[in-house]
Amino acid sequence: MRKIKFLSLPVLFLLLFVFACEKEDENVMGYTYSWLPITDFNAKPLNAQYTSGDKVQMSLKVKSYEDNAITKVSVYIAEINETTGEPGTLTLLKDYQSSELVYNEGYMLHELKIEYTAEEKYENKKVQLSADIFAANGDKLNRVLATFGIAEPVDYLIQGLKYFYMLDNEVDADQSAGSSCLAMVMHLYKPFLMNESEVGGTDGPAYNPDFVMGFYSASRWNTSVGVSYMFGSDAGWYGINKRLESITTGSFATIEAELTAGRPVIVYGNFRKDKTFKHAILLIGLGNTKVVVQDPAGKWDGTVNGNYTQNKTAGVYVTYTKTQIKAAIGADGAIEMNTVINAPQK
Repeated sequence: MRKIKFLSLPVLFLLLFVFACEKEDENVMGYTYSWLPITDFNAKPLNAQYTSGDKVQMSLKVKSYEDNAITKVSVYIAEINETTGEPGTLTLLKDYQSSELVYNEGYMLHELKIEYTAEEKYENKKVQLSADIFAANGDKLNRVLATFGIAEPVDYLIQGLKYFYMLDNEVDADQSAGSSCLAMVMHLYKPFLMNESEVGGTDGPAYNPDFVMGFYSASRWNTSVGVSYMFGSDAGWYGINKRLESITTGSFATIEAELTAGRPVIVYGNFRKDKTFKHAILLIGLGNTKVVVQDPAGKWDGTVNGNYTQNKTAGVYVTYTKTQIKAAIGADGAIEMNTVINAPQK
């Protein structure tokens, strides 16, 4: 009798396990929809910055389960709070009806093409577009469609740039501005470098400022000469035919010429308060009186040795005046910068 009791325990555990698995299987599809990444109408990634009047095109692709149909998609816009980096009050842009979605029965896939015209009232601000997706069974799911900045029109602007917020870096974050700018330029010419398998193997890091600063000595991090050396070494390794030239006697006219030609420029100056070293920012756009910047420290207040609004989005495609930039980087003949050149022919 005692032997029978002993054998019954494994059987009991086995029955419980099978029952649990069955319950788990029942709940594998415990949701109505799943979605694919948001792209533009040509299946390309969205930009991080648009100018007012631009058409922002988004393709929302959603898979439905259990023959559930989409009945409505409500699209909202919210201005992002500059200080917190979080979206504020939602404003309804449009309700899309089920008739406006295209359904592919073979893939169980609904596709909705959403178009938004970047509004002038959001110039020099950042916004987030989101959608409420309503299902025939009564479910309502929310998804973020895109987060981007809207700027006043400029004459020249480089799109498609990745952004690194330096205070997220783990290796000497306070001194990682130069490496952050370097990594942004590197990704401009070879975007795939974010893939881990292309850099350090499947268990290795992606190409980011920490990867750079962990490999090179600290003496190279904060100067145009050091950044030029680091970029050249890595670009050669990854087969990029670009280099960063170090200039310590530059002029603002050179900066304007580079931006007009569609090439980003790293400049070094007295942007940050109480720093014994120069801060690096990446110039990426040019207007009549303004310069568009990827600032790895956030958003600068425009004063020499000034203060910053610091969060993950504040420094993305931010606009400063030419006067502000000139005051921080110094007079012609003494401006420190990196410009993009073609790799020397061997």
